[in-house]
Amino acid sequence: MPNIQQMLDDGQRIFVRNRTGRFQDKQGVWILQVRDRDGNGRPIEIPATRFPFELTGRMPHSALAECQDLYDALDRRCLELVDEETALAELNADGGLGHQVINQNVRRFQPTRRKIANVQDAANGVEQEPDPNEFADSEEEEIVQMLDKDELDINPKIRQICEDIAQDEEVWEEKWIELRGMEPEEISDDDLGYLMTQVGNKRILEWAKSELASRQDEEKPIRRKKRRTRKKK
Repeated sequence: MPNIQQMLDDGQRIFVRNRTGRFQDKQGVWILQVRDRDGNGRPIEIPATRFPFELTGRMPHSALAECQDLYDALDRRCLELVDEETALAELNADGGLGHQVINQNVRRFQPTRRKIANVQDAANGVEQEPDPNEFADSEEEEIVQMLDKDELDINPKIRQICEDIAQDEEVWEEKWIELRGMEPEEISDDDLGYLMTQVGNKRILEWAKSELASRQDEEKPIRRKKRRTRKKK
């Protein structure tokens, strides 16, 4: 097991893997609060993918060494330390698919960074113009809640991928990268079946069929965990 303190002292590249999916129904973005040289808090968003994410390059080793959030996340096993050789091997496999997944997720965080900057400016008395996408997150949460009420217990990410491709077939490559970046445990057999019935893209369709067939051959089906419901008193 790599030692984070030793790696930081040696100036090694630091890679971590988001493991929040182990402790909740679905994997989520993990945000580290790191202090820069001026003492200001800077968030590092670690995407919810199966690929390792490099922290060095985004923050100097000295700042990471003093980041208690990082140590706590590793202790709680929400983040997993990955050695450089393993991380690069995974990121470079399949024509650099891991790099594509990470870069795509980082681009998605840009609106989040703008919102954080606006909050900081507001605290300093700087007026901000209204953001037309201010309520986008809450609207997305409403959609996810509605999808969860459907009869089929399909991962909301999978539903959204299917809907996005149905609306615009040209986004299939972006959605393909998103799909391949998900943890295998996130995609149930029902999810694969849903993809096969909802998506007409040949590459995605063939992948879903192949993945489902391999699970059946290995007799390792993946079922969605049933949600716990509280009993009425």
